[in-house]
Amino acid sequence: MNIADGFDLVVRTAVEAARPDPELRVDEWSEQHMVLPKSGPHPGPFRFERTPYARRVAQVLSPGHPCKRVVARVASQMFKTQIAINWIGACIHQAPGNILALQPTDGLAKRFSARVAMAIRNVPVLRDCVSAEKSRDKRNTSQAKDFKGDATLYINTAGAAANLAEITARYLFIDEVDRLPPLSEGDSVEIAEARATQHERDCKFYEVSSPTDQGFSRIDELHALGTQEYYAVPCPHCGHLHELELDNFRYQRDEDSGYMSRAWFVCPECGAEIEEHQKVQMFPDVEMGGAARWIARSTGDGRPTYCAFSISGESALKSFACTTAVKRLNVGSNASRHDVGEQWMPSTRPSTVAFSPTCFSASLHLIAPSSAVMAARAARSAAPSPIANTSRRIALDPPSLKLL
Repeated sequence: MNIADGFDLVVRTAVEAARPDPELRVDEWSEQHMVLPKSGPHPGPFRFERTPYARRVAQVLSPGHPCKRVVARVASQMFKTQIAINWIGACIHQAPGNILALQPTDGLAKRFSARVAMAIRNVPVLRDCVSAEKSRDKRNTSQAKDFKGDATLYINTAGAAANLAEITARYLFIDEVDRLPPLSEGDSVEIAEARATQHERDCKFYEVSSPTDQGFSRIDELHALGTQEYYAVPCPHCGHLHELELDNFRYQRDEDSGYMSRAWFVCPECGAEIEEHQKVQMFPDVEMGGAARWIARSTGDGRPTYCAFSISGESALKSFACTTAVKRLNVGSNASRHDVGEQWMPSTRPSTVAFSPTCFSASLHLIAPSSAVMAARAARSAAPSPIANTSRRIALDPPSLKLL
């Protein structure tokens, strides 16, 4: 290489380093590049038409957006983790910088790492950016993945502050904030955010969780400091924008089986009934030609740097139909109050009662069961079962439960 070639290389490198991050937003990048795995419920190219309420969350996560902290307080199995994977992919491809992804447990960290690895394999532009997986190559492991720009994606657990030592990150993703283990060194979220101190001007935090115990929920605290946005959908009859809330939910039981045979919402403005089939015209956002949108309840810190989103009932946005879901109400010990409609205390939560993510959120009130029901329960309790009580899945006895 002669002097002229060396000078040209230096100039090109300096120009590339000074080039600003591309303006392609995370939502646009997701639909152009992200491919969902074949094992998922919707394999193939990612589309926001399935979850239009996730679009704005992806938009504010874009590197060019002024928002620094994005908080999503939503129910399980909605969009939290997939949007995080899309965001991580967009950052790797367009605006490389160290990324720190924190999970509450080691098992969740491994599963999240596997999902990220699958996304890298499925998306060609990410395969070109991330170091190839090789048995002797330590640049691409379950805990660290090197990519272009001398940057690394770190996937760790939040069980100890030592897991974050010597890590500097521009981007931070914290999953299931309410399930992070307590640390003797201080608050887990604050310790994690301190990893971005050197990126004060261009950092981005994405903190998500399904809320747990009311009054003790960290995600509630983070959400209260932001814009507190809710997803408002139009009434198909009068066009009134409103949030789908449990107070406006109605249902009808089958007289013979005791199971729900019909479920609907009532518009708080005109009182008209909103049926299951009408959701297709309610949920699309403005960019899809609809009228649904996120509406802020607060100004947050007064600057566009703290966006907080909340969806109070995942099933309200997923499906109106609950005629089959309630036939086997199923909930594990991790159910959030947004899944169940209230928080379950360990001393009062029935181990056999659980809600499926596809049914409506509802508050539960136990009433005195009949003697026949009590006898059936005693027989079930006496029978040996290989499944722990906290995750047992049984058909719910209709007389033993009342849904409001």
